[in-house]
Amino acid sequence: MRIGIISDSHGNLSRFKKVIEKMGEVDFYIHLGDYIKDAKEILGEMNKSYIAVKGNCDIIDGEEEVIIHLNEKKFFISHGHRYNVKYGYNNIYYRALEWEADIVLFGHTHMPISLWYQGTLFFNPGSISFPRGGSQATYGIIDIVEGEIYPNLYKV
Repeated sequence: MRIGIISDSHGNLSRFKKVIEKMGEVDFYIHLGDYIKDAKEILGEMNKSYIAVKGNCDIIDGEEEVIIHLNEKKFFISHGHRYNVKYGYNNIYYRALEWEADIVLFGHTHMPISLWYQGTLFFNPGSISFPRGGSQATYGIIDIVEGEIYPNLYKV
């Protein structure tokens, strides 16, 4: 299974479309907030399978965190602002433990990270629109093959 992950698009629809094109064949998309309406507009119109969570800049209705199962893996999905991820990962880590998540997806910092900690993947694809901390505009793809998780970050 191939999962495309985007965060913090902030209304940049042309960049969003470019990222979808660059991803190639993807089975499921996840938008991690801050302009989830972009996901609805682009992915919805393309009839793609996706889920999106609200970020701190989203004013429309939506879930702020979601647990889903994909290819026998448990995903904890959050924008991350409620867990203060700009200041460390302890809060989101302990929430992930509560959920017994295999994979934790979050955005908010606009900086990409792919980190394994005690058997759990913590993955932030960065921002496709406004990268921070010296990073470039990025997105992520996670492949799950025969029960193994392969996270990848890509420049836009």
